[in-house]
Amino acid sequence: MKKLLIAALAGALLSGCGPASETTPAVPAASPAPAGSAVQYGGDSNGEQAARLAETRKQIEAARSSPSSTAPSQPAAPPSKWSYDSKEDKMRGQSRYFASLTSSDMIQLAFPYNGGTDLELVLRDDPEHGKDIMLWMSKGQLPCYSYDGCSFSVKFDDGPIQRFSAAGPASSGSDTLFISGPAGRKKFMAGLRKAKRMIVEVNVYDAGRQQFTFEPVGLQWERF
Repeated sequence: MKKLLIAALAGALLSGCGPASETTPAVPAASPAPAGSAVQYGGDSNGEQAARLAETRKQIEAARSSPSSTAPSQPAAPPSKWSYDSKEDKMRGQSRYFASLTSSDMIQLAFPYNGGTDLELVLRDDPEHGKDIMLWMSKGQLPCYSYDGCSFSVKFDDGPIQRFSAAGPASSGSDTLFISGPAGRKKFMAGLRKAKRMIVEVNVYDAGRQQFTFEPVGLQWERF
């Protein structure tokens, strides 16, 4: 009997001295969390995780509603074709300002004005003479006699044809027309402000009535 006990004890001792990799320590079962307590994940409680998730969702929704992410981009405004200039009167400490727009088409006149002629719309803000609206022809003549004046026609977009009284320059030049009177200037500027396209019809010397097309969008209205 004693021999049997000694043999059993020896076998147990031998089996306990085997390599450490062959034995796996028992992992104690995790005890359930008490009711009402928050389970921890990586140091954050359920409440903290929920708050972060809610914040992330808010950021995603904000990005989706942002015009730069989902809304279709607004078409770029067409480039302005207006040109600007100013001339300083050093003696009086004042300046004259000009805005000019050239017609997008040309007409062909006979010699000596051949080679293509366009029409230019000029707005002038002069401290001495006030505001003026002028039509200037690059080549050719716009007959407008001082004793009876003249007129020209304008169509803004698809609106009705409007007629404007005009006068020639004081220098008796024949390439420029001025819109006559404050009422005429106000009427013209009101149509110009809204128009994307404008057709001007003028009487050209030795060529009759001729039409020119303008694209007046993009004017800097601060001064004119």
